[in-house]
Parts: sequence; C-alpha cells; structure tokens
Amino acid sequence: METGKTLTELTEEQVKEWMATTQKKVQQKEIKRGPVITISREWGSGGSKVAYLLKDKFGKPWQVWDKEILDEIQKNTEVNREVIESLDEKSKSAFENFVDNIFAGTGRYFGIDDYRVNLVKVISRIGHFGYAVILGRGANFILPDAFRVRIVASRRKRVDVMEKYEEVSESEALLLMRRSDHEREDFVQRYFNSNINDPWNYDLCVKTSYLSPEAIAEMITLGVKEKFQF
Repeated sequence: METGKTLTELTEEQVKEWMATTQKKVQQKEIKRGPVITISREWGSGGSKVAYLLKDKFGKPWQVWDKEILDEIQKNTEVNREVIESLDEKSKSAFENFVDNIFAGTGRYFGIDDYRVNLVKVISRIGHFGYAVILGRGANFILPDAFRVRIVASRRKRVDVMEKYEEVSESEALLLMRRSDHEREDFVQRYFNSNINDPWNYDLCVKTSYLSPEAIAEMITLGVKEKFQF
C-alpha cells in the first residue's frame, strides 16, 4: 500500500481509473453498447413504476435492473445479502459497516468501499450489454452516455404514496422520506462527488405531481429514441 494514503483513498483512485478506462473505450468504440436508461428517483415519486412501463413499451430484450444489481454483487463476492443491502445507496461509517458484518455473521469484512467497487463493475457490465433500465445507485454517473432521468414529486404526493403502499402514518412517512433523501444525497456526494439534485447530471428531469407514469414513460421513450436513433 502506498504510504500516506488510506484504504478509502486508494479505492477511490481505483474506481476512478476503472471508470475512466471504460469510458475511454466507449469513446474509441472498442465497446459497443446497446441503449441504456438510468432513473434517479425520490422515494415515493413513482420512478419504479415508470421503469417497468418502459420495459413493457420497448419489449425484449429490455430489462429493469433494481435489486437484481445486488444479486450480481452477491454472486461476485459471495457476501451475506444482508450486508450488501445495508450498504445499498448509503454512505456509512467504518464502525457501522463493522457492526453490520458482525450481526450478519459474514465470514469476512465487506465495507462501503468494497460495495462501491463491485457496484461500478456490475453497472458497467450491464451498460456493456445495454437494453437496460437501471434504477438509482448512481448509475447516471457510472454510465454518462446513457439516457439519464431524474424523477421527483411533491412532498404531499410522496407522503400519500408511502401511506398507501408502505402502510405507515403520515409522520412515519415523513421520517422515512427524509432519511431516504439524506442517504441518497450523501451517497452520491461522497462517492461520485456530485449533487443528486443538480439538473445538469441528467438529460431529463420530471416532476410526477401532475403527470401520470404513462405520460412520463412516453416522454422518456421519445427522448431515448431521439438520443440513440432507433
């Protein structure tokens, strides 16, 4: 290990180098990717429903990638699924990682830096094959050549959705919403050095408060066809 550098700093350099090499190959057309849509969404905004509507609109071989990304990380690492889920779209301290590993009974330590390295590899591999709708996990930063979408909604609509589908009270919904927003914002800031709410990180930003998921899916479809010319 280089002197003067922490494990996190070395991991950061490794991920940046890996991403830069992959993007350079894409630019040089050494990798031919199929079309990819990334959807960054607020919890309760309806982003997941839009993703599956897009899959149905485009048909085979399109696929939605959400928890399936965690399945691939688990296959690659053979780490306890509970540990991987505890790190998903979160920025956690080394102590929190350590505690999660102990209580999950895993045979080895698997921290946020391990998660991020494997996340980049899995999403880059998905991007290589294309025909994918990827939900969250900073995919728009890993695959900047994708059609990148940000979906948000008013606080009232998000609370209503959470009360209905999560079966929680309004106060509980607000707490879950704030926690989710903070974790996702912190995750993107720490590991991609970006603001999740910055519109310049996306090709299309949509507020679902007055638009149906079907209308949003149609807007995205038009944008994707325009960008990838198919």
